[in-house]
Amino acid sequence: MKKRNHTYKLEDLNPLSCVCCGKAIPLLHPENEDLGHISSQTMWDGGIVQEISAGYGSVLDCDVYLIGICDDCIKIKRAEGSAIYLYDYMSGEGKRVKENRKEYNKKLHRKMKLERIVK
Repeated sequence: MKKRNHTYKLEDLNPLSCVCCGKAIPLLHPENEDLGHISSQTMWDGGIVQEISAGYGSVLDCDVYLIGICDDCIKIKRAEGSAIYLYDYMSGEGKRVKENRKEYNKKLHRKMKLERIVK
């Protein structure tokens, strides 16, 4: 596996724009960050910023991107059923996690039924 090659510094990416609506997602505490280093521990204010990579089957296979999505858009996408809620990494299988999964599963099954009806 090749070494990760980040050519951008955090100071150049602050703020990052939401891929859905374009809203700015700034660093939460830029004064505490190593601005020369991008990390999964970096905290962003009002959104999710993560590295994603395209796998086999995509025309962008092997490409790696840093993308952000603001909290408002992720809530909308979760409600639409296009962002799949998996878990809360801090609280494990708590009540809120189970409720969020139940809500998502209801929407997912509704969406699948509609797709079968339309076919």
